[in-house]
Amino acid sequence: MYEEQINSLSEFEQNVLSGLNSFLYPSNAPSPMSFKELYSLCSACACSNEWDLWDAIMYALPYRPQDNAILDRLVSGVFLYYQEQRGEDSYYIPVGFEQECLFNLLNIAEESVTIPVDERLAWITTNVYECGKVFYLSQEMRDILNNGAEASGLSQEQFKKIQKESQTMLRQFFMMVYNVILGQPDGPRLPNFIFMTDYRKLSTFINNTIDCANYGYYK
Repeated sequence: MYEEQINSLSEFEQNVLSGLNSFLYPSNAPSPMSFKELYSLCSACACSNEWDLWDAIMYALPYRPQDNAILDRLVSGVFLYYQEQRGEDSYYIPVGFEQECLFNLLNIAEESVTIPVDERLAWITTNVYECGKVFYLSQEMRDILNNGAEASGLSQEQFKKIQKESQTMLRQFFMMVYNVILGQPDGPRLPNFIFMTDYRKLSTFINNTIDCANYGYYK
């Protein structure tokens, strides 16, 4: 389930995490989750403490700290490493259409729990990208991308230029979401983040952030 995020780590990070994984528990008493898996989950859920990580684990898997001493020890090691790697947070306050965009993402997150688990990530991915296109691309650009170069009366060179422009604009969409939720311009793949995060916690955080912005609590 976490394989895509694990593979996104650099070779150096994977080697470091592999070494720490071996160090933190003996080979004859394996943890049900690896250090790499836990680190990816910790990053995806932007955990602020060890219990946040345990909440994320228990949301998706049948593991409990009182029943898994080895895993509990590994969770502590993962969170310490995550804290060392994490940069300084600087949360962004969404305004105008950005707030509407975030509410749309919340609707996607809430509806996703009704989708069968084996189809859920693909469904979230499709809808997250569609959300970004609706809010960050013009209707004309969306039509061109949907219809293709020939139907739009464009050369391949012109079409590729529009594709590149759309990717830049979608990058702005993802940066906005990461800055609001994680306090950083980069993060895990957004569909994976939504897939592994309890939508109720995500909803509470985003709604509180928007309420504070609208009522002037943020200067």
